[in-house]
Amino acid sequence: MWGIYMTHFFMALVVAGLLWRFSYLRFRQFRKQIIILSTFGFATYVLYPAAPPWYVADRLHQLPEIYRTVFITWGKLGLHTAGSISDGAIDGNDLGNQVAAVPSMHAAISLFVACFFWRGARAWVRVLLVAYVLGMAFTLVYSGEHYLFDIVIGWLYTVVLLCGTGALARYRRSRADSHPELLELAAKPARADRSTLADP
Repeated sequence: MWGIYMTHFFMALVVAGLLWRFSYLRFRQFRKQIIILSTFGFATYVLYPAAPPWYVADRLHQLPEIYRTVFITWGKLGLHTAGSISDGAIDGNDLGNQVAAVPSMHAAISLFVACFFWRGARAWVRVLLVAYVLGMAFTLVYSGEHYLFDIVIGWLYTVVLLCGTGALARYRRSRADSHPELLELAAKPARADRSTLADP
């Protein structure tokens, strides 16, 4: 569970780097969508502060004791400082927003990555993608980092993003099909650039 939880902090960067190297057009799509998803998530944190289960139990004492599996694992590995950073505090000084539980960006981004690679993926890859999404959700609840509600809202953000960007792309294609002159206009600068590069 510790391993699954920590993938959140580098998964998007690794995927973006690989796409940039091997499929630049897909990289541009990935970059745009994940920036939008993250922006809406962080905006929600500001507008709707929400305490995670561990915070309600540890700081507000309104729930029974919760064992933060991910945080405790850092200590078992002898990496107490790294655990404090991931916890958002060192020596009692908060480094992050402790009431940023809704939406769960862990859940949102794991589903986004799965959906992004779903089309065209082989059956065994799809099984791994589903397992990753569900494994992340289980980890978040079991370790006291999120309520199920937070996870569902994170998934909802991803679904809205993908549906919205898909609808916008279809609208642009239909507009371009009905107005061929727009395609011709958009192609002129590209031709001009190529001709300029061809000049001695």
